[in-house]
Amino acid sequence: MQACALIADDIMDGSETRRGKPCWHTLEDVGLNAVNDAFMLENFAYYVLYKYLGSDQQYPRLVREMQKSGLRTIFGQSLDSRFSLKRDFNDFTQKNYEVLVKYKTSYYTFYSPVSCSMILAGIEDDAVFKSVEKLVLSLGYLFQVQDDFLDCFGNPKVTGKVGTDIIDGKCSWLIVKALEVASEEERRLLEKCYGHKNEMDEMEVKRLYDELNVKNLCEEEEILIHKKVVEMIKGLRSDIPQKPFFYLLNTIYKRNK
Repeated sequence: MQACALIADDIMDGSETRRGKPCWHTLEDVGLNAVNDAFMLENFAYYVLYKYLGSDQQYPRLVREMQKSGLRTIFGQSLDSRFSLKRDFNDFTQKNYEVLVKYKTSYYTFYSPVSCSMILAGIEDDAVFKSVEKLVLSLGYLFQVQDDFLDCFGNPKVTGKVGTDIIDGKCSWLIVKALEVASEEERRLLEKCYGHKNEMDEMEVKRLYDELNVKNLCEEEEILIHKKVVEMIKGLRSDIPQKPFFYLLNTIYKRNK
């Protein structure tokens, strides 16, 4: 399911690299056949699920969870594209960013895998799912803020991809925060240069990010989210193990790729 989403995302964004290798659709013998390949991968996920768990009593719940995850991700991708194409800077708000991240990233990257594990474990208490959902969606938010940071400030040799959020006009955490703290003149420059496939404009946006201290603000945000998630994990009911959630948090905290 993730491979399907990433292929589609790379096509929609016009990306050239992913994890240090050429994106699937850029290969000479693939091209737009990558669209069909993405559909194939999505259907294989359901085939594998049926092959190995089709007789499990939890199979129907697993299918429903995967379907919900897929639909939510499609909503997120749609929002991502619409924000970029419309490029109305009044839409680049913290509230809209949080909605975008929840559907584009958090559900399929964090909540769906955890939810499926809980279903297989036979957990049926809705209250447990709700508390876990809130927690892992916060993990997803942290993950996406980091992704936005690495897209701009990361080393492509480490991250495996060249960042394009600025030239693509993405509603990223960096531009949302920059617009929040910018003066009228700085905002005018951001609106003038952001979202253009022009190296000079991209460099001007990065200069403004430096001037507005966005890099440090992002690092502070990561620390605050980490603290919030730790408190949420410690606040889980006693019958919910904390270790898996601390493992997830520690896996992504302060990551550089």
